[in-house]
Amino acid sequence: MKKRIAVIPAYEPDRRMIDLVKEAAAEGFSLLLVDDGSGPEYRPLFEEAKAYAEVISYSKNRGKGHALKRAFAWLLSHEMGEYSVILLDSDGQHTVKDALRLFERLDEEPDALWLGTRYLPKDAPLRQRYQPLALSEDGENTGLRCADRHARLFLASPPRHGPD
Repeated sequence: MKKRIAVIPAYEPDRRMIDLVKEAAAEGFSLLLVDDGSGPEYRPLFEEAKAYAEVISYSKNRGKGHALKRAFAWLLSHEMGEYSVILLDSDGQHTVKDALRLFERLDEEPDALWLGTRYLPKDAPLRQRYQPLALSEDGENTGLRCADRHARLFLASPPRHGPD
């Protein structure tokens, strides 16, 4: 079985992050936690998380996309063997139970790329409903269907190696 790695970007987290990393570590996940410039008042939480996760920190908040790029650059620069990666939010909205189910599917189809999406209510803010077309929803540009804005932006902009 491949190593199971959960990447967790975090900006100004609360105790739910600690609960998440404890539970995920207890299930055998390797964890990569990215402190996206949360500031010194959040340092104790990230120090506590180091008992369960590898922690990457930088001083200035640069957004979730940058945090994910840093995480993937870190993974690519470290010899990890064979692994599968999932993304979890630090507020616990993704459960470890669901992560386990996703890893099971990844084990069944190791060459698959699984992309999640959120289905938003009609009254969701416009900024959440707007869908840039870096990769089109219908697969017209690439043959890949990708309905989630965050996934499209990440796929359209692969990680870079090097300093901030």
